[in-house]
Amino acid sequence: MIKKATLLTAFSVTAFSAWAQDTSPDTLVVTANRFQQPRSAVLAPVTIVTRQDIERWQSTSVNDVLRRLPGVDIAQSGGAGQNSSIFIRGTNSSHVLVLIDGVRLNLAGVSGSADLSQFPVSLVQRIEYIRGPRSAIYGS
Repeated sequence: MIKKATLLTAFSVTAFSAWAQDTSPDTLVVTANRFQQPRSAVLAPVTIVTRQDIERWQSTSVNDVLRRLPGVDIAQSGGAGQNSSIFIRGTNSSHVLVLIDGVRLNLAGVSGSADLSQFPVSLVQRIEYIRGPRSAIYGS
């Protein structure tokens, strides 16, 4: 009798474990369109300015380069070398995130914005202008 009860218990445990659900979660794919696209293409548009572009435009400062980008307005208080503020798509200049080699640029002065007039354009190799929700990656 004990053998039958033990055998019945062993079979019932294996039967119920076979009915158990898989613990791995299902993959959920969300698309913004009706066709598959890479994630980098869906999130936001990017404009990349290379060293060749800077030389072709004959820019004398980083501000001159940024003025050529869509939706960018530069306000400069005074002449060359004075503080400048970047306004992208009409937002406040403190909403602009500036990274140099992937590191956040310290904000200068009381305006809370980065002063790019202090960087010589001869040291700039590449500028990436990222618009849209990608700033969430950097915590902006």
